[in-house]
Amino acid sequence: MRPETILAVDDNPDELFLIQRVLHKSELEINLITANCGAEALQKLSFPEKYTDRPALVLLDMKMLGMNGLETLRQIRLEPEFQFLPVVILTSSNLSTDIEESYKAGASGFVQKSPDYKTFSNELASIVNYWVRINKVP
Repeated sequence: MRPETILAVDDNPDELFLIQRVLHKSELEINLITANCGAEALQKLSFPEKYTDRPALVLLDMKMLGMNGLETLRQIRLEPEFQFLPVVILTSSNLSTDIEESYKAGASGFVQKSPDYKTFSNELASIVNYWVRINKVP
């Protein structure tokens, strides 16, 4: 069985490492690609043959310098081929307005980055398992 590709987008290398660690410990076969900003993520989505397979899931940090996560998500949703691509927002925010704006922009899910590694790890693994398994064709 071929590994599923996941695109993780975050301008903090420590956060990308944490995501990589969580996914490595999961039971799923994952091909993780990363982007350091929204523009890089859009480029990797637009030209997957240059980088890797088209992702089955995007994990997108909300608070990035330059093009933030919501702006990136809105750009992703403008493309018809990405209309149903699962995009999960990751953020340290728990403001109801951020959650509402994420879903209005087309987010498939919202995960708060807990300062507790175990809590964040469990929540991230759970949502990745859900989206990767739901997209698998038997």
